[in-house]
Amino acid sequence: MLSSLTPTRAQQLLNYQYLDSLTQTLQTQQRWRALDSVGRVALAQGSDYPALRRRLGMGALATGHPAAALRYYGPALRENPLDEATRVGLASAYLALNQPGPAALLAGGLLPDARRALALPGPAALTQLEVESSLQLTAERLRGPSTYNRLGISSRLSARLSLAQDVSYYRQTVELPASGGMGGGENHRISQGQYHALLTGQLTPRWQVKAGYD
Repeated sequence: MLSSLTPTRAQQLLNYQYLDSLTQTLQTQQRWRALDSVGRVALAQGSDYPALRRRLGMGALATGHPAAALRYYGPALRENPLDEATRVGLASAYLALNQPGPAALLAGGLLPDARRALALPGPAALTQLEVESSLQLTAERLRGPSTYNRLGISSRLSARLSLAQDVSYYRQTVELPASGGMGGGENHRISQGQYHALLTGQLTPRWQVKAGYD
């Protein structure tokens, strides 16, 4: 915990050799909570370098905090883009957040064995299915109940390309006044169908390009 670090020990974290040795030991021993506490104090004091952030990212992933891992791994990779361990960790964090697009981009710079170890998802005809149906009643005499139905399907064309499709249908019966205003009116059915599609491509880990059809 942060409170367990005495002022004297916190001051020692300004020493690069001491800090690097300590965080390496905590990583080897998988003492992730202690590593996180030491690392956050060190960063707050201005001790910041890629290996430290890589270890903190590893700890965040190991304890189920992939969003925090992104914040550690990202700056570390920008400082040292040739560090394969950092690249693997950052890709793993994106995969843990169900973002295969950025992970695939990062994996492009890895050796084949490391890329296979990530187990990037391949194409899938169905990754998400949404079904919606509703019925709305009305007290208006000239309008009948209305119904709305929607089917949404998401597909993964590749690790960097996805397609979301949406089909919806609305229907309601209304009574139109009779010609001349005499007698009962004629029932008329109102219906409308819609189709939407959204194609999303991953350009960089942070940028996407989207094309839609409506």
